[in-house]
Amino acid sequence: MAIHRICTQWQRAEFQVFKKDPKHQDGKRPITKDDPTEGDRMVKPYHLVRVLERPNKQDSFGKWLYRLGQQKYLTGTSLTWMVPNKLNAPMELYSIPTAIAIPQPAVNPDFPDGYYRIQPVYPYGPFSSYPAPSSAVGAAVPSQWMMRMQFPHPLLRYDGFSPLTALRQNIDTFEMIDRSRHYKMRRSFNPNLVLDFSEIEGAQPFQEAELERMRAQIEEAHQGPENNGNLFVPPPGAKLTEMGATPREMDYQSGWTQQLEFILAALGITKPAAGMVDTSAYAQLYASLKQLYWLTLEPDMEDLGSELTHHLAPFFGDDLIVEVRCKRIDDQEQKLGLLNVAIQAKAITKNQVLRELDFPMTKEEWGDEIAGFEAPPEQPGMPGMEGGMPGQGGLQAGLEQNQQGIAEQLGEVPEGNPLDQAAPTP
Repeated sequence: MAIHRICTQWQRAEFQVFKKDPKHQDGKRPITKDDPTEGDRMVKPYHLVRVLERPNKQDSFGKWLYRLGQQKYLTGTSLTWMVPNKLNAPMELYSIPTAIAIPQPAVNPDFPDGYYRIQPVYPYGPFSSYPAPSSAVGAAVPSQWMMRMQFPHPLLRYDGFSPLTALRQNIDTFEMIDRSRHYKMRRSFNPNLVLDFSEIEGAQPFQEAELERMRAQIEEAHQGPENNGNLFVPPPGAKLTEMGATPREMDYQSGWTQQLEFILAALGITKPAAGMVDTSAYAQLYASLKQLYWLTLEPDMEDLGSELTHHLAPFFGDDLIVEVRCKRIDDQEQKLGLLNVAIQAKAITKNQVLRELDFPMTKEEWGDEIAGFEAPPEQPGMPGMEGGMPGQGGLQAGLEQNQQGIAEQLGEVPEGNPLDQAAPTP
């Protein structure tokens, strides 16, 4: 389950191909369809993008990554067969199960770097032979066409060191706890009613064959969850006594939890990230997913990108760089806070804001404008506002001026404050 969760995150990853360019501010620029062929190569650098977009006829880029991660975490080694075309450039990429690929150190003119013997999983036909390391069954793939990604083995350079190998004792203990609980459920004898004839005297002891017959009959009639609650009638002079550990003692609850947490930690994933904790705390879930991204996914993608750059990219051009990035795990609250800071600093365009919010960007001219609100221009002051804010004397002076102006227009200029004048008598 933990490996499946990790591989589904691999599956969501995206790639991009760059070319080293000292004139660019990042020292690299994205590859485009217009980049020409280099040297005596017959393929363009952009052909690498097409190969990664569709590795083979069956897998997309995401599904191919899932298979790579599955093999790497299960076996320690992930093998990719780079199928060459007539131009001596890889045209397809296939993930090869590690268990059926046997490395052969033989060196000859056909295989200058050795080869891998790919053993068939299911031999067909009456004349097929079962695969073995020494048999000739299967196909030979030259080592130069096999890309290898590994958890490095401390002793063997051609082999990887699987996390499951390092955790073999813990996983065995974990499995034994489950098996113990499983067989406790299958073989538990839990009668619902017990008839006790212990008070009957003079009963003859049973023969060995009779005891064996009774044991088989009791197991068939009462063992297992489907027989729970069956009526049990003991023979004369016998009574049923419970022996062994109780179901509660066989649960190994604390030991099961300890082994589980240790195994998940060794695989680089936490219980919330594996979907094993039903929590409503957003901060806890985000912290767990971010830990998975920093400690597991990002190093895995950097390893994959370096392998693609080292083994696959040179077939399509010089100084090519392949970068693989998992989908970012962002805290939405933190993301909105950073956007607000960028908007206030006038350091981001409206299209960039739309992209960060997962909205479609616009082709209108305003999309390239700086995001944020411009301060409104200063409006000319209203008459009477020069003296201050309302309530501080300015309002009274403004009213006096307005009244004076109205009186002048009417030809009547009363003396004193117009507000103190009494209304004229009709």
